[in-house]
Amino acid sequence: MEFRELTDSEWELIRFLLPPRARTSRPRINDRIIVNGILYVLVTGCRWMDVPIKYGSYKTAWDRF
Repeated sequence: MEFRELTDSEWELIRFLLPPRARTSRPRINDRIIVNGILYVLVTGCRWMDVPIKYGSYKTAWDRF
């Protein structure tokens, strides 16, 4: 199966399921970027360390997973 990023309509369906951003800590990386990184690992079966940098830090993706 080939990976593809979430479309705008797919993102609108799931974005309300994510927790709100904390206002007291430093700004978070865009949730959509991280969700795409998590989906990349799940679809391709790659190691977390091999997530392309365009999806943010693999450590952040792993923590949010």
